[in-house]
Amino acid sequence: MAFYEHLRQYRLEVLNIPQDKAAQMMNIEQSTLSNYELGRRQIPIDMLVLWKQKYEIDDGTFINMLLDRDKVADRIREESTELRAQYEDRETIELMQFLELYPTLHEHLQTLSTLPTARQKKNVEGLINLIKAVKHFT
Repeated sequence: MAFYEHLRQYRLEVLNIPQDKAAQMMNIEQSTLSNYELGRRQIPIDMLVLWKQKYEIDDGTFINMLLDRDKVADRIREESTELRAQYEDRETIELMQFLELYPTLHEHLQTLSTLPTARQKKNVEGLINLIKAVKHFT
């Protein structure tokens, strides 16, 4: 299995995130990530370091992926649940740290969580649209 295939497998089976979210994490276009994952585009060396950091791949697994050592795909599959939980725990910690920096946002989200489900959905959709609009202009 080629390195790019290992990266795709890791994204899908360990991180369990869609390609657009992974591209956003890597600060690249989704089409660029798609081309990397399909082997249509050569992966620059500086991107390797970024991938290791953003996907939080341990050294041993990353080296095995690069060298396409035997059974690395099986190991990723076997350990995917544990690795995904570790990734999600770190993601939750980072989100909580972010909310600590912005107590007003934290308060508003707490208030939102107490609303009836229908109002929550409407307000969350509005918030998401606002974030997308702000992101578009930055």
